[in-house]
Amino acid sequence: MSVEQMNWGCEAKAWTPEYFPQRQAILERAVADAGIMERFASSGPLPHGYGSGMDERCVEYPWVLAQLKPGAERLLDAGSALNHPWLLDLPVFSGKDFHILTLAPEPYCAAEKGFSYLYADLRDIPTRDGFYDRIISVSTLEHVGFDTSPYTGAAVPAEPSWHAYRAALAELRRVLRPGGELLVTLPYGRRENLLIAQQFNEAALAGFVDAFGPAAVEMEFFRYSHEGWHRATQAQCAGSAYVRWAIDFFLDSRNYDISRTVPEQDGAAAARSVACLRLIKEG
Repeated sequence: MSVEQMNWGCEAKAWTPEYFPQRQAILERAVADAGIMERFASSGPLPHGYGSGMDERCVEYPWVLAQLKPGAERLLDAGSALNHPWLLDLPVFSGKDFHILTLAPEPYCAAEKGFSYLYADLRDIPTRDGFYDRIISVSTLEHVGFDTSPYTGAAVPAEPSWHAYRAALAELRRVLRPGGELLVTLPYGRRENLLIAQQFNEAALAGFVDAFGPAAVEMEFFRYSHEGWHRATQAQCAGSAYVRWAIDFFLDSRNYDISRTVPEQDGAAAARSVACLRLIKEG
């Protein structure tokens, strides 16, 4: 069966108990499918209906993995988005000195497989200058300075800090070697305070790139519609709105009654557009 003939959509209502196993199965199939990965690597079109009814991880994970090459290198997962067995067991990570940085220990730990864990704030990374060849940060930097209590239990900040991510970017630049690359994904569209994070627009994204410092920059954008996720221009993503009730669910998933939530007409689960950045450090 060709990539185009496969069903890449999730039929379950977003964030319900039925959603998670369907999402997991599609994510695992996508990152293991040579046809899908080639489309992400070559900036090719995604299959019709790809990721229909799914959140943005269905484009973020394949996009990041498509940028990697087999072989030895020092690699940092800044934010622990890759800390899942079905991802860490992929051949592309074999032979790498792979560190996973997160604020606190998580249920899954792959230390026995040779992965190293750092427990620290992104704004104060306990690593020497220029240590890493490549850094990956999947939907993490938008959370810096906002309410991270659902993930850490920490106190909620009195006011969000829209520019707190700049301190994290400075640290990521510091620990990245000259010529090394930072791979980042961020929610994109309308400028929004999502309580647990911020969503970037064109001006904010330009500020993000400037804050990183001198770099060669490549950007790709993906947008969600009722037909699933597809490649888009930055301008086409400008009006994208985040699914607001998803924020309420993330803030208190144990007590949130997902059964009473009316699904979005287009089937969106969280972000409706994503910016994917490749920043190669200069100097």
